[in-house]
Amino acid sequence: MHTSGDSATPHNKVTHLRELLGPAVLLPWPSGSKGDRRKWKHLELTDMDDDSYLAELDKAGNIGVRLGKVSNGLVTIDLDSNEQVAPLLGLNPPLAETLRTAASRGCNIWLRCSGEYPRSCKLTDLSGNRIGEWRADGNQTIISGIHPDGCPYHFAIEAPVVELAYIDIVWPDNFKAPKWQMSVQNQQNRVNRVTEVTELQSNRSCVYGSLLIKAVQSASTTDFHQNNAALFHLARAMIDIHRLTGTYPTPDNLKQVFVLWAESNRRFWRPGQSWNDYWIDFLQACKDAQHGLTENPLETAWKRALSLPPPQEALDCFEDSKMHLFVSLLRELQILNGDEPIYASTRSIGERFGISNVTASKWMNALIPLGILGLATPGTTTRCPRYFYLPLKVRRTSEAFVINPALPPSGLRSTNHNREEPNPAQNPGDLIDDLGLPA
Repeated sequence: MHTSGDSATPHNKVTHLRELLGPAVLLPWPSGSKGDRRKWKHLELTDMDDDSYLAELDKAGNIGVRLGKVSNGLVTIDLDSNEQVAPLLGLNPPLAETLRTAASRGCNIWLRCSGEYPRSCKLTDLSGNRIGEWRADGNQTIISGIHPDGCPYHFAIEAPVVELAYIDIVWPDNFKAPKWQMSVQNQQNRVNRVTEVTELQSNRSCVYGSLLIKAVQSASTTDFHQNNAALFHLARAMIDIHRLTGTYPTPDNLKQVFVLWAESNRRFWRPGQSWNDYWIDFLQACKDAQHGLTENPLETAWKRALSLPPPQEALDCFEDSKMHLFVSLLRELQILNGDEPIYASTRSIGERFGISNVTASKWMNALIPLGILGLATPGTTTRCPRYFYLPLKVRRTSEAFVINPALPPSGLRSTNHNREEPNPAQNPGDLIDDLGLPA
């Protein structure tokens, strides 16, 4: 995200706008205008596939955007004064991260509404004074070109449009929010969400509730592109709770934990990803997670590598049995880590194989040109490099990979602390169908 002028060159201007907006119907207008007598409400997303129409847009002095359902819920909050912007953004962090355009005064905040939203209307303060517009179905907003006052439209925030449910927008006290009749189902969904968060927070005094709260806090995100890693971290924390208490979180616990995580971290969600998308990702992570955060995966991977046949790629590339075991160890580490990259301490590997740290590092690097390891993140002065075990990743991508049946079942376990048998009633794959998902 950054702030800038409208610096896109003519030949790529339309392409860049579409990258920022996502699915949207663009409208060609003369420079310095907000439209003319030409009809435009018949235009649909399919017109954006017409090369002649794209060429017309490319030559247009001004470009508008048709809003509402026709552009997959794309809307704008048009504020007449800069004084109105900070209070709204302060209450709604996602709106501070989304596309924002401006011209002579005020700005347009762009968002894509998931689910229902109000019809187009004026925005006023509590005294009835106009302060802007809620622009949706039937409206269009100019995004590029020259304002009738002579100043250029520019990006105040040049970032992809954020998706947000209208019911999650918090309006400042001095705003008179758009009139909107929420459907009965959405009203109930919102009540349920608030109730779930309240119930979980009210359990802070009990040990189990406290553990759940701490798990959520440990999985916080601080920027974009951290959500998958955070959800996998949260899933591993569920295993720690199982080991500490002897009881794996119930389906209701999992849903409550995710609701609380979502409330704290949704400002960093990827545009286009919904509440349900991340909820299902969390359930998948619970299914894939093999180890808690407090466990030593290297120890478990070592035991498995000793008991299982070496992978074919080890047999094809090396004759030495130590290298067969070394490759097996890395394969088992990747299985334990799911889709996350693996970390293998050269010191710990050296101790197990009776070699120096330098030799252990050479062994790791030797597997990269063979296509057995791939560097996920380079090492730094404070962080060791992370790798992917590539044959396993390829097999997963082709959907031909199946977790070795000799391994203990992943994810949710039974409530008997001394057994590792799966509990069918707590299988995340079933939760997707069994739990009521919010809209």
